Amino acid sequence: TTTTTTTTTTTTTTTTTTTTTTATTTTTTTTTTTTTTTTTYNDGWVLLQKRGQYGNAEDYFAKTFQEYVSGFGSKAKEYWMGLDDMYSMTKVGKWALRVQFVTWTGENFYATFNAFSIGQGPRYQLNIGEYDASSNMGETFLTYHNQQGFSTHDKDQDKSSSSCSQKYGRGGWWFNNCYHSYFNGLNRSPSSSSDYSVIKFRHQTGLKDGKETIMEMKKIQN
Repeated sequence: TTTTTTTTTTTTTTTTTTTTTTATTTTTTTTTTTTTTTTTYNDGWVLLQKRGQYGNAEDYFAKTFQEYVSGFGSKAKEYWMGLDDMYSMTKVGKWALRVQFVTWTGENFYATFNAFSIGQGPRYQLNIGEYDASSNMGETFLTYHNQQGFSTHDKDQDKSSSSCSQKYGRGGWWFNNCYHSYFNGLNRSPSSSSDYSVIKFRHQTGLKDGKETIMEMKKIQN
């Protein structure tokens, strides 16, 4: 008897699959560009006040304190920059002030002060000095108002026992007790020699009544 033995061999093949994941990181960079706009004025002089004959009501400058803080008018006509802007600009560096004054009879006056600034609100004190002796207005028309707060008909900060603004045309100014100059008075020819509500300044030869005024400031030292 012959016995046959059959051996069956089973081969198992194992396949391993490796998956590679590639992660891509995207970085976004945001660049912020700040653009500063600088307004260049004529020879560096910046207009802060202007009066003249442009068809406005004579009491156009009889504004509230807040209006004088914010500013009003047009640079091409009658204009007030605003006390907040005056303070913000003049608190940095050294500034000069230039004043021009034309009377109803055609006289021309001018003055330059090489030290000028406006203090912080709500007082907005006038600081003025270093009068240029080549000027022809004399310095006291404005130095009389040095270190005075700004007053209007609804905010009295002057040294008078009563409101200078309410007494003289309701305009705003750095009144003392009361004034040697008042560029924000009523815009008209005076009704008489004792009409103190109009645009005026005190010259060594007497009071002068204004038809046109310009006040400008210029940074002269950083």
